[in-house]
Amino acid sequence: MRYYEFIPEGDVVSLFGPTPKFKLHHTSDEGDGYIMKSYSGKPFNIKLKGDGRAELLDTISISEYHILSNSNDAEEIVINYTPEITIAGDSNFERSISSLLGFRVMFAETMMQDDGTAVLLPVGSEGTTSISVPNDEAKQIKAVTKNYMALNQIDNPSEAVLLAAVKASRLALTLIPNPTEEMSIIAAKQSMHSLYNIKNQTPAVIQAALTAPDASEAGLKNINKPEHRAWFARKLN
Repeated sequence: MRYYEFIPEGDVVSLFGPTPKFKLHHTSDEGDGYIMKSYSGKPFNIKLKGDGRAELLDTISISEYHILSNSNDAEEIVINYTPEITIAGDSNFERSISSLLGFRVMFAETMMQDDGTAVLLPVGSEGTTSISVPNDEAKQIKAVTKNYMALNQIDNPSEAVLLAAVKASRLALTLIPNPTEEMSIIAAKQSMHSLYNIKNQTPAVIQAALTAPDASEAGLKNINKPEHRAWFARKLN
């Protein structure tokens, strides 16, 4: 099981009274061993500290969140909130969500954040997931296949290691500055949301996104070029 820095009972950071209780209300199979669990509960407010990118308002409300997991290990936490402003990097938000979940989390890459939606990752005691990676390509491939976040512990990973990480999780793209077209295609096939993290959206990448399990008109906003959006929309219909 992956290591998480769990918050000890009685030491939960609670900024606004008792930590709210959320209940599981939906589970969906995302394919490739991934499960998305959605939780909902009575809305609660988080007062932002203002050290991130919060715009205009300083308080947001949350009534639902989602956890993407693989083999019972949380890979990604998606928080929906209102109003739809940008809050990436706000430390009070991270602390409050950590209280809600019972283990510490941090914001994922800035480019994964959107107005009204925050994407967070589990955190280890040193600020990242706790992983030890040997200086051996075969073992590095094994490590990133088990947990794509192992890329953070590898200096100058080979293309084979990077490909293995992307195959393990589309989120690996957020850790790769200049992914190849092949890497982008692999991620696009996993989820249309991957396009958000792909700057070089070639026709082959757009074609791959069309085969993603979540391909829909809702994801058109992640396609950069108008002609690609129009083509995608036609193919959907």
